[in-house]
Amino acid sequence: MKNLYYFAFYSIYKVIRKTPNKDIAQWATTIALSLFLMFNVFCLLNFTNSFNSEFYKVHAKEILIALFFLILAINYRFFLAKDRFKLIVRECSTIKTNLQILGGISVFLYVLFTIAFLIHVINSLVP
Repeated sequence: MKNLYYFAFYSIYKVIRKTPNKDIAQWATTIALSLFLMFNVFCLLNFTNSFNSEFYKVHAKEILIALFFLILAINYRFFLAKDRFKLIVRECSTIKTNLQILGGISVFLYVLFTIAFLIHVINSLVP
C-alpha cells in the first residue's frame, strides 16, 4: 500500500514537473495528494450519513480544514522531510515502462473517481 501511495506521489509529481513551476513541484504534489485524501474522507463521511449530526453541520468547515492540515502534516513527513521525495522519484523512475503505464492509469482513475465522487456529494448536499 505504501508503494502505491509513493507511486501516486511520483505520477502527480511527474505531471507537475512539466509545468513552469518546477521549483515547487514537491510541495504542489504533497498538497494535491492531501486534498485528494481529504476529499475521500469527505465522501466517506457523506456516504455513512455522518453529515446528519448537528455537531458536524455547525463545525463542518473547521473539521475539514483541520483534517486537511492533519493529512498535509502526515504527507509532509512522508515526502518532504529530509527530501524523501527525491528517493521516491529515483525508485519509481526505475520501474519498468509497462508497470509505469499501468500505475499512471491507476492514479489517473483514482483522481478522476475522487473528483466524480466529490461532485456527487456536493450535488447531494446542495438543496
